[in-house]
Amino acid sequence: MTMPLSAPADQGPNRAGYYAERVAAIGVATAWQRRARAHRHDHAVILPSQDLLNDPQYPQSWDDYIGQTAAKNRLQDQIARAKERGEQVRHILIADTEPGVGKTALAVLVAREIGGRCFTISGKPNKNEVLQLLSSMRDGDVLFIDEIHRLGKAEWLLHLLQDGIVLGPTGIVKRLKITVMGATTEASKLLTTITDRFGPPIGLERYTEDEAGFIALRHAQRAFPPLPMPDVDDMTLFLYAADLNPRRIKQLVELAVDAHYGPDGYDPITVLKRAGMTPDGLDRTGQRYLVLLRQALGPMGESQIRNLLQEASLAYTERRLADKGYITFTRSGRTLTDVGRERADALIEDGVTL
Repeated sequence: MTMPLSAPADQGPNRAGYYAERVAAIGVATAWQRRARAHRHDHAVILPSQDLLNDPQYPQSWDDYIGQTAAKNRLQDQIARAKERGEQVRHILIADTEPGVGKTALAVLVAREIGGRCFTISGKPNKNEVLQLLSSMRDGDVLFIDEIHRLGKAEWLLHLLQDGIVLGPTGIVKRLKITVMGATTEASKLLTTITDRFGPPIGLERYTEDEAGFIALRHAQRAFPPLPMPDVDDMTLFLYAADLNPRRIKQLVELAVDAHYGPDGYDPITVLKRAGMTPDGLDRTGQRYLVLLRQALGPMGESQIRNLLQEASLAYTERRLADKGYITFTRSGRTLTDVGRERADALIEDGVTL
């Protein structure tokens, strides 16, 4: 079953009920929906509590990782080659993907497959932090660097990628045969001196409804017991409010569980409002972006919008808004489409401000 990413404009500003009606009207359940109905009152799915690579929040095997078949095949082929030849697994770059789609989980699976440990870097650490981390690593480990483009032309990274050298204040501290796995949502900001040290980048695909549904079901089966599982209509609402994004799906499931213990009780629309999400998959940044363009006197440039919204990056937000047909890119800047103006008006009517 394929469902649109946004409800028809004539559904009005509050379109939450549209998705339940859509599911009922089609009358044919997808695979994850059939399983959700079958397990609605099944509280027996309990995963063992383990640490590090066996942390239950991460998949325990390639088969346990839902979706991203092409990326998994690429990684498994690369690992198999390295094992057969007795080589180090080549450095891996996951490029132009959105946040929250399982990049860290893939790094954990790679580390588990090659018998190493997985270390992560996020943000822009200083030299002492990097040295401390690299000094604790050993051959065969995996270093996952999220948003690797933020590091710029980091000297320590270039030496590590090219020569496996860890530099300290007085020179070479140690040599490491590790696999660096970088990920970025903005590959255009990566320097060629960095990308040249990686193989061809791996892209992650957008999740289908079935894949996102199974992810939601897995999170719900872990989080809800002993509470009753949410029904299929609510789960479908959460999927599209989360824009089929695994991280956002998990956040909505956790908020739904919290709501059961609150004074007002559980209500799916209230859960979305508390999460700052809308039924058509707009987060707070996306909502404010549309409102800003609606109130603008004309097209606006990306840097101008980013500064006014006080956001470090808008790459993912703009891709999603363009995919939904809400914005378009012109020589003069970003501007709203007719559908985007209607959506922005509905957001303003709902009280969304900058």
